[in-house]
Amino acid sequence: MIFLSTFIIGGCSFNINSEETIDIQSEIDQNIGYSIAENFGYRHEFPEDAIKLVDYNDETGKITIIAYTYVFLDETYEEFKADTLESCANVLQDVKRHHEIEEVDLIIETTLEDQQGNPVDYAVFNMIFKRDNLKRVNFNEFDPLLLNKKANFYLETPFEM
Repeated sequence: MIFLSTFIIGGCSFNINSEETIDIQSEIDQNIGYSIAENFGYRHEFPEDAIKLVDYNDETGKITIIAYTYVFLDETYEEFKADTLESCANVLQDVKRHHEIEEVDLIIETTLEDQQGNPVDYAVFNMIFKRDNLKRVNFNEFDPLLLNKKANFYLETPFEM
């Protein structure tokens, strides 16, 4: 009787578990996700909260990254910008190591208040690098404040703190 009950329960468990879908991220998505958590995560209670989106398309070689960050209460915009761009440079250096990536679209978001005082996720930096430009950047001797000069596309949206 015990054997039969165990067999029935085990069989039911197998059927349920075998129908679950498993979301497997690509190795590139995982590696870049770790890089975002490492470089932007210190501004969060849980570092993985810095990862809003990492999406690598292996057909086009394009990766889209959205990193989420916070503004510290006591920092100036210049301090925020310098720190954020340094984190961006570190993530881009990790992207550069993946030779199959042909283009990266890096977006940095933070929460700001709209005119009615409601919180809104706001893109404060957006930069696109194609492989050729990324290869030319020596990140070991690079001033992150010059990312705007190296990117194929660069948009900075200043805001009041």
